[in-house]
Amino acid sequence: MKKFLSVILALVMAIAVSAASMAVFAEDVVSPTKKPEPTVVTQVNGKPSKAVTYTKDSDDPYVYTFTYTGTGKLIGWEFPGMTEGKDYKITKRDGNSITIELLHYPDGDVIANAIVEEGTAAPSSDKKSPKTGAVLAGVAAMGAGAAILALSKKRKND
Repeated sequence: MKKFLSVILALVMAIAVSAASMAVFAEDVVSPTKKPEPTVVTQVNGKPSKAVTYTKDSDDPYVYTFTYTGTGKLIGWEFPGMTEGKDYKITKRDGNSITIELLHYPDGDVIANAIVEEGTAAPSSDKKSPKTGAVLAGVAAMGAGAAILALSKKRKND
């Protein structure tokens, strides 16, 4: 009887261990493999730059919006290593921004290159005049004039 119980107990333990390990292996087989998020590289005229920012759509991980924030005049956009219509499509253009949708997981980095005409400034959207120090120079000139006037009056009184 002891042998019979030992065999039955060993058989139950073997089945339990097998079932647990099968569940672990089945989880790996059933769950889809997640690809890492593609690396995004931002450039201006082919050189790495922080003057281009990007956001990823919260609903669609394949939609990116790139914005040029520099002071030069934006001429256009390039996406080196990708072909429009094959790798991505442009879904929106708005001022210094462009939105693209990747048509498949990219083979390499997603590179957004802003083509900018250097030496020209983009039109400013604010209505303030630039701070040139003209006000400070005027105050200094008025102060110097007052000091000269005070000195000349003092000499006439002496």
